[in-house]
Amino acid sequence: MRIWVMVVVAVLGMGQMKAEDPARVSKGPTSMPATRPATNVVVATSLKGVVMGLAIYAAANNDTLPPDLGTLITSGTMKQMNAKWTPEQTLRLFAPNIEIPETIIKGTPEEQAAWVNQNSTFVFLGGGGSFVRVPAASVHPVAFERLDLDPNKKQIAVGFYDGHIETQARAQVEVFAPKKE
Repeated sequence: MRIWVMVVVAVLGMGQMKAEDPARVSKGPTSMPATRPATNVVVATSLKGVVMGLAIYAAANNDTLPPDLGTLITSGTMKQMNAKWTPEQTLRLFAPNIEIPETIIKGTPEEQAAWVNQNSTFVFLGGGGSFVRVPAASVHPVAFERLDLDPNKKQIAVGFYDGHIETQARAQVEVFAPKKE
């Protein structure tokens, strides 16, 4: 019940976004230089959208999370969140501060999903797991901002199973971050 309330409130709130103005929305944070606090807000907001997408996907798939973030595109979950979004706006949610090649923007959903899996700003921790059977969902992260994008960044955006987003010190995030092989 709690997840459905969160998803409904979140989706209703997203419906108020102005997707009709592509000049304002589709360029995202790359349209002008941003200060670090502004960039942090953009990343946290994008992560919130990704976590909402995970909740919607899980609700439609017996509370099971997708195997990867790209599945949110190929499954149609992102279109369910906002049918007015352009492909670029959808991709921008996964990569708010990364240049998206035009070939990917115009590509197939499968090509876009593969690009997201390779280039997303976020690390997804819950591939294929249960979304609602996580004990203490408010303390278990489901996704976080990639640490390698800015090695000097001290506060990292983290999304939790209960849907909230917070920033944590880099050292805290490094504890649960998958180790590079």
